[in-house]
Amino acid sequence: MSETHTIIRKGEVIIRKWNPELRIHEEKTRLDQILSDILQYSIEIEDTSFGQFFELIAKEPEFYEKAFKASMYGFPIMPYIEEYRKPAETMKDVDFIRVYWTADLDEDGLSCNSCLDGYGDWPEDQIGQKCKGGVAIEYTPIYKFKDLPFKLDESLQVWNLDDFSGTRAPILNTKMHFTAYDVVNAILFELTWAGDVSKGRECPFDKEPDPVV
Repeated sequence: MSETHTIIRKGEVIIRKWNPELRIHEEKTRLDQILSDILQYSIEIEDTSFGQFFELIAKEPEFYEKAFKASMYGFPIMPYIEEYRKPAETMKDVDFIRVYWTADLDEDGLSCNSCLDGYGDWPEDQIGQKCKGGVAIEYTPIYKFKDLPFKLDESLQVWNLDDFSGTRAPILNTKMHFTAYDVVNAILFELTWAGDVSKGRECPFDKEPDPVV
C-alpha cells in the first residue's frame, strides 16, 4: 500500500497515511476534502452508494467537465448532475454498480482500462438457468441506480488478442488497485456514452428498425 491512500466510507473522504514513527497507517476524515485533490491516490470504497460517490463529482462540475473533457466526448456535465438529483427510483434486477478492469495484450503491448456497469440478473439461458453478470447502464437515467451500492472489482484478467488457437484463456489472473482518477474516468466515460441528456434519453436499441424498401 502507498504512503497515502483514499477511502470513501459512507460517502465521506478519509485519508489514510503512513506514520513512520508509529509504523502504522492512520486515518483522518476531512469534511472539506475535495476529490479532485486526491485523484492520484489509490482508493477503496466502503458502504457507499453510487449516488454518494457521484455527489463528490457533482460538487466540482467545472473541474470535471474540463479535466475529463475527452472522456465525456465534450458533452456538458450539468445535465447528468441534474438527472442525478431527481428522486431516486429502484432499478430492477441490478444488485450493485461497479468499476472493473479490462485488459488486453496484442502486438502493440498491454492495454488496461477501467469500466463502469451494473451487476445483476441476466435473462434465463436456453435451458432455463439464471445467472448473473455485467449489466449495461449507459442508457439508464442516473436517478434509477443512484441508491445502489457502489463497489470496486480489482480482479484483472489479461487476454492475448493475437491468440487464435480456439482454446483462448487469460494469460494472467491478478489484482490491481484503482486510483480515484481511474474510478472517475470510468464513470464519466460510461454515463456520457448516451450523449447530451439535456433533451431526454433515448436508447438506440429501443427504436423500431427502418422499414425494408
